[in-house]
Amino acid sequence: MKEPQSRHGYQLPNKHTPSAQILARLLGLAAAMLVLAACASDSRPKPSSDTGPIPSPHPAPAPVVLPEAFESADFIVTVVKPGDSPETLAARYLGSSDKALGAGA
Repeated sequence: MKEPQSRHGYQLPNKHTPSAQILARLLGLAAAMLVLAACASDSRPKPSSDTGPIPSPHPAPAPVVLPEAFESADFIVTVVKPGDSPETLAARYLGSSDKALGAGA
């Protein structure tokens, strides 16, 4: 049996040549990928905006209220406010503005 040839003298691929088999496999693989991609699409209905009230987020935790001053046997720690001076702090926490030398220094 004579091999099919073109006008230029080289052999044309037929269904039994390796390049034709590779081409057929690639086409089959491409078709399978297209089918799988179609199956992977999301076909569920999207929720509409009128489905009901949106649940509110969890409320924020209540802020922690710190005491005005932290006291120990040796120290008093407080946050200075506008208008505070060593004398006003000593009067407030030590009972006398005369003790201002150790307050705030």
